[in-house]
Amino acid sequence: MAKPRNSKLRFEQLEDRICLTASASLVSGSLVVTGDPNGAVEITALENNTYEVLDDESLIATIANVTRDIRIQLNSGSDAITLELDGQTVRGHVFAELVSGTSSSCFSS
Repeated sequence: MAKPRNSKLRFEQLEDRICLTASASLVSGSLVVTGDPNGAVEITALENNTYEVLDDESLIATIANVTRDIRIQLNSGSDAITLELDGQTVRGHVFAELVSGTSSSCFSS
């Protein structure tokens, strides 16, 4: 009978993997955009309280029935935000909380 091999198990450490992304959701009538975006975040009013949210030109979500605030809460990194209302008004307030990094914003109606 063969003698069992005494193997040592080892783990190889891999490089850090960070998946950057922003997300958008409707919370109690407010449009909430959160996360660590890949690039510039664009929020565009479409029609009838509906907004389109892009992260680095990729569609994140189309959110309907926004009847209150727009809340932007982005984590670390370089955050560029554009809010294009296209003549519409926000029924509540616009809040932007940018934790750290280099940030810029552009709001137009």
